[in-house]
Amino acid sequence: MKKFRDLLVNKYDEANIVLYGVPYDCNCSVDSGAADGPDVLRKLSWWLPPYSMNGESLSHIKIFDCGNVKVDSFESICEDSDIYNDEKLKVIFGGDHSISIPFQKHFIEKCKKEEKIPVLIHIDAHCDICDTYLGSKNSHACTVRRALENGISDENLFLVGIREFEKDGFDYLIQRKNKVNLFLASDILENGIEYVIDSIKNKIVDEKYCVYVSFDIDSLDASFVPGTGTPETCGLFPQHLRKILRFLGSCKNVCCLDIVEVAPPLDSNNITSWCAIKLLYEFLATFESR
Repeated sequence: MKKFRDLLVNKYDEANIVLYGVPYDCNCSVDSGAADGPDVLRKLSWWLPPYSMNGESLSHIKIFDCGNVKVDSFESICEDSDIYNDEKLKVIFGGDHSISIPFQKHFIEKCKKEEKIPVLIHIDAHCDICDTYLGSKNSHACTVRRALENGISDENLFLVGIREFEKDGFDYLIQRKNKVNLFLASDILENGIEYVIDSIKNKIVDEKYCVYVSFDIDSLDASFVPGTGTPETCGLFPQHLRKILRFLGSCKNVCCLDIVEVAPPLDSNNITSWCAIKLLYEFLATFESR
């Protein structure tokens, strides 16, 4: 049985989804293992029928798998700035969250060339907005800070599911005078995720925006995703992620989705990996060919 079953195509031109794996976890800070994420997610896709949880067919999805990026060093990740030179949706399997830094940088450059406004939707337990962490500017705790430096503006940054703050990052948010769109996990658990979706919808429906979605698996409560390097309790439920990912999948100006911090060596019976691939399929269920 082949990966992604009947969704996989052999020719790039036939695809509407282009997949990259980035087996890199040298910038994580607690437990490693996310380098194994891309291959395990592919393996599980062998067994997953091409339908959503509601029985919606994914027959409209055509995936071309570019394989794993060869990573000799962090600097070698996403050296090719041309990956966004067509309208195909890019899906990236990490890797720790630092792998988003170069992909987001090229995404922002693409937006500037096309005179689009870049939007970053960062779904995570952590702000990842530190300037440095453990002495590194490329730590997985610095992803959002690098995106801001590279050209994402405060009002076009959405932090969703947050429930942990480092002092460096917290002070930085205060200095930005709360212009960033911050959605705490505690508020979502109390009020539902619909108000988050409405806030994003009001911002990104216009064609002048181009959207990058970064989905850190630890945005989910640790009870659902034991296989991640920095699990956090009091988090979101899969139902929350399903709703927002289905909405984002339907948005034609979403350019890229990355799924990061899935660490199979830390998992139990692939619970975390199964959750990630199932939620990806919910995102793809509402995706329309471009």
